[in-house]
Amino acid sequence: MINNRSHCKIILACLGLLPGLAAFAGPGADKAVPNEPDADVVKMERFQVWSDSKLFGDGLVAPEEQFGFLGDLNVMDAPFSASRYTSDLIENQHARTLRDVLINDPSSRPAYGYGNFEELFSIRGFVLYNSDISYAGLYGALPRQVTATEMIDSVEIFKGPTALVNGVPIGGSGIGGTVNIRPKRAAAQPLTRLTLDYSNDGFAGGHIDLGRRFGAKQQFGARLNGVYRDGETAIEDEHREQGLFSLALDYTTDRVRLALDLAYQNHRIDQGRNMVLIAMPAGRILEAPDGSENYAQDWNYSYLESYFGMMSAEVILTDWLTAYAGAGGSTNDEHGIYSSPTVTNEAGDATFGAMEVPYKDNNLGYQFGLRGAFETGAVKHKLTLGYSAAHMKKRAAYAMGGFGAVTNIYRPERLAKPALTLVGGNMDHPSVTGETTSGGISLGDVMTFLDERVAVVGGVRYQKIRVSGFDYNDGSLTSYYNKDAFTPGGGIVVKPWKNISLYGNYMQALHQAPTPPATAANRDQVFAPSRAEQYEFGAKADFGTFLATLAFFQITQPSGTTDPVTTIFSLDGEQRNRGIELTAIGEVLAGVRVLGGAMLMDATLRKTDGGANDGNDAPGAPGFSLNLGAEWDAAFAKGLTFALRGIYTSKQYVDAAGAYEVPDWIRWDISARYKTALAGVPVTFRVNVDNVFDERYWSSAAAGYASIGNPRTFLVSMTLDF
Repeated sequence: MINNRSHCKIILACLGLLPGLAAFAGPGADKAVPNEPDADVVKMERFQVWSDSKLFGDGLVAPEEQFGFLGDLNVMDAPFSASRYTSDLIENQHARTLRDVLINDPSSRPAYGYGNFEELFSIRGFVLYNSDISYAGLYGALPRQVTATEMIDSVEIFKGPTALVNGVPIGGSGIGGTVNIRPKRAAAQPLTRLTLDYSNDGFAGGHIDLGRRFGAKQQFGARLNGVYRDGETAIEDEHREQGLFSLALDYTTDRVRLALDLAYQNHRIDQGRNMVLIAMPAGRILEAPDGSENYAQDWNYSYLESYFGMMSAEVILTDWLTAYAGAGGSTNDEHGIYSSPTVTNEAGDATFGAMEVPYKDNNLGYQFGLRGAFETGAVKHKLTLGYSAAHMKKRAAYAMGGFGAVTNIYRPERLAKPALTLVGGNMDHPSVTGETTSGGISLGDVMTFLDERVAVVGGVRYQKIRVSGFDYNDGSLTSYYNKDAFTPGGGIVVKPWKNISLYGNYMQALHQAPTPPATAANRDQVFAPSRAEQYEFGAKADFGTFLATLAFFQITQPSGTTDPVTTIFSLDGEQRNRGIELTAIGEVLAGVRVLGGAMLMDATLRKTDGGANDGNDAPGAPGFSLNLGAEWDAAFAKGLTFALRGIYTSKQYVDAAGAYEVPDWIRWDISARYKTALAGVPVTFRVNVDNVFDERYWSSAAAGYASIGNPRTFLVSMTLDF
């Protein structure tokens, strides 16, 4: 629980460091490091999906994305589809967690975990766990279930499999895409920013953001963020309490960049509403409850506490060789009592039980390598050799019971907590139940030639995956997996004109292969890592103030299937996702900006058990997703901006048999912000209304369950820059 002592720690730390940072900055802090304009910069004004900050030195560069161990590449030079959302967008949209950020991308839709509050993301129709999101390229260095956004400089989404460049996350997700977070760093200009915010029914708080650079050449930097919010949300009787403290230190020169990031986050959710299990007669459609309705019981709660951080170093050894290294980790301590209803008919009748789960994990991620730049004749090379790995050890126990209780999701009843009679493990001191290590070495080269109008990326990674499972009660080994594989990848970019890029790629994703069932003839067989494959081609156009990307992709993911005659288990099953993506960002007219896109996808199951589900749509993979966003700077009032956003998702199936579906939905959001000054202090007022028409909808579906979309939500804030 976030108690008064926790409140004091966060608030005092923030307030105490405010004068300290100002003192460190000294007289030189007011002198901004000069920025020289670059003709290739795509300036997106307030949307700023692409970062324009340079890693070393001064000045602006073309938009860049971190493509794993390959490092930063200009988006027009990369044979991949990617998006990068900055802190400006996060602030303007009141995006408090990653699900609020990634919903801006038509290829991504958010969901919740099975029975808990972990944020999940469907990217190109495949799930990505919050715990499999990387932090400055490192896996295992972020909170497990939810990540606050106030410490984030930008959120990068890399669409498609990424085993070559990013390795394999320890959770085994990320088939359709991965996400990387870049932490905030102290900028050239001193920053002292206070934000006060409020949303429906009293969920309110504040955010302090401080940044300073100091030293004779401004080589030292410090950035501090502190957040506290508390109150009831727009969902009836749901209460949330949130705290965050992060400190980012860096030392930057022309040849050396060192960074240290430390953070603490806690989150308490009382009577939190999570997913709904669906077990109705086949062919029925379950209408979504009112978005503000809460079927959760008043004894439901979840407490999430995380300590996390990382350190990194990048050193230019010679004019052609750079060394890099990084290490980070997280410790997550969770405890909750969860209850998810299982709906049995269209009237909303449901049964439920209760499960109490103490959970702890320790994670470590690290990477190191060399990057070399050289030429062979007319070909320029950027060669990278790198190693990366992540390790996770988890402890858990459970107590559950009362599965015969009856309620209704449309007319919920408040019932007493049932007796939890089925216990596994030690509830006070959970033992180790699982351990995973995923690591490998990659070699890749980015080759450019013909006056840099052609770029070829190629490489290979050797990957090893080791997974152990242990009994909850006696700690004995219950499962063991230890396999390796090579995974290649590559792509090409051709620029027929300077502002047009045509590209294509072949990439793979790896994860632990499924285990044969006990009834299989080959039940003891252990398979090599499962290998998903993607073929993609597309085009990108940079019109100076406007950037558009068109992509065609196919991803095939093997799945387990058992031959009904021989009972032999194999990985011959398959989910095949074929799609077309279009994204657009930038200024189309003076004072008018757009951010949006669409994805048309056919996600099909093939070679299923006995052919029973062949040709069916894959669960949780909508056939069409659309985002329409626009901003307008009001001509009649300087500093005033209006914004409109529409989000559409087509119907989704809940199960592989196609027995249950959730209908399509559309949500409209509106917002306004006004920049002015009060007593010489710059102030920004922001007002957002999400789901302005208060639509009822299922936001996502997965294997056997669905998540409810949020109701109409009002968010207001005031930001002061001292």
